[in-house]
Amino acid sequence: MVVELFRSPRSSKRFGVYQPYQVNCIWCGVPNAGVRERKPLQVRCFGCKRLLYIGPLSPLHGIAGLHYPASPPATDQPMVPPDELKWSWRLWAAPIITAALTLVVVTVILWVLFGDSGGGLDRKPKPARSASELLAEGERKLGEGAYHLALQALLQAQQAQRQTPLPASQSKRLDQLIKQVELITLLSEQSLQQILHSSLGLPADEWRRTFDQRYAGTTILFDGFVRREADGDYSLKLPLTVGTSRAKLDLRSLRVLRDLPLTRGTRLLFGAKLTNIREDPPYQVVQFDPASGVLITHEIVLVGTSILVDDELRQVIRQQAKWLGVE
Repeated sequence: MVVELFRSPRSSKRFGVYQPYQVNCIWCGVPNAGVRERKPLQVRCFGCKRLLYIGPLSPLHGIAGLHYPASPPATDQPMVPPDELKWSWRLWAAPIITAALTLVVVTVILWVLFGDSGGGLDRKPKPARSASELLAEGERKLGEGAYHLALQALLQAQQAQRQTPLPASQSKRLDQLIKQVELITLLSEQSLQQILHSSLGLPADEWRRTFDQRYAGTTILFDGFVRREADGDYSLKLPLTVGTSRAKLDLRSLRVLRDLPLTRGTRLLFGAKLTNIREDPPYQVVQFDPASGVLITHEIVLVGTSILVDDELRQVIRQQAKWLGVE
């Protein structure tokens, strides 16, 4: 009896019984059915296709309380899963449909964002704009009085010359336009006469702080007759007074005036950047950044200012452009 109980069976026929199994998958819960063998089995779940462990034939057949059929079903066909297992694909239907819909939605979104109307994923990068195009845009913005946008385009044109160089004449024109636009964008909101009057009654230290905070680095535009004196100084006749004092413009340091024919007195339209206003009795001396002097050589830079360009001033602008050799 003992020997018979624990003798390794070779098949269910060894015991003369038919030992089926039916287990529920621990992952998906789908019932799986079949026939045990003498060795442990690893079978695929009908639902999730994962491996399930099936124990071998039991040697305890015939023991009281254990009831197995005496033989397999009459049919020679192998056991098949219950009817519900035939439809186990339904368990995967929802995730498969969801994944397919997600793929369609993502594809549509990518096509809308990067399709032909929006730049295409395989579309070549937009080529950089040439210096001549940026120069033309800068001049167009100047004509609209949009100085900051014009300056941005002109500075980009200056950088673009590394890739697309301009002819020498246009390159010189570009540099001169940048100087003029920078001058205009820094124009003081107050006239020089108003700035001088704001110093009245203030101690020297207090005025210095006020000037540094409000006026240092701003520019002033001049329209007047300039003459080079015998001592190398320059005179510009402007009716500027500060109380009982007179204002004196220190133009000697401005480099832009050095090579101009000013011995007889010539009308100029130019600007420079303020650096200091100091008292030197009987004068209030106005000083400028030596490198900041700029001649106005293009009428277009005055479009957004209050300066009225008549025929005489237009001739002055043309003469100054001729001196500097710019178009």
